[in-house]
Amino acid sequence: MELGVHKNEIPIQKKAIADSRGIPGPFLDHILSDLRRSGLIKSFRGPKGGHLLSKNPEEITLKEVILSIEGGISSLESDENCCHKWVWQDLDELIVTKLNSIFLSDLIEKETVEQQTSVTSYSI
Repeated sequence: MELGVHKNEIPIQKKAIADSRGIPGPFLDHILSDLRRSGLIKSFRGPKGGHLLSKNPEEITLKEVILSIEGGISSLESDENCCHKWVWQDLDELIVTKLNSIFLSDLIEKETVEQQTSVTSYSI
């Protein structure tokens, strides 16, 4: 999300992302590595280095992000012999369809609206 907020202005350093989002550095390393491997972000080394999205937030689906980090999307590990296996398969299809319809830009927009509406009121 942090990379999408800044779009492709300048590379964002890992520490800035970790501080802004409250993500521990070692955990963020794994996430960034997965996103880089999947081609969703580009990374640059050096003092002015950091990370950028490889596409616009309007082009990146939540499905792509989850697949790159988790490796798959499944509601439950169902037993092959389970008589209700079709229910879980149908749910998985619905989940994937929904995740494919949500873009990073949608999440950024919702977060921005929530931040604007959650302004502390000091009235008496």
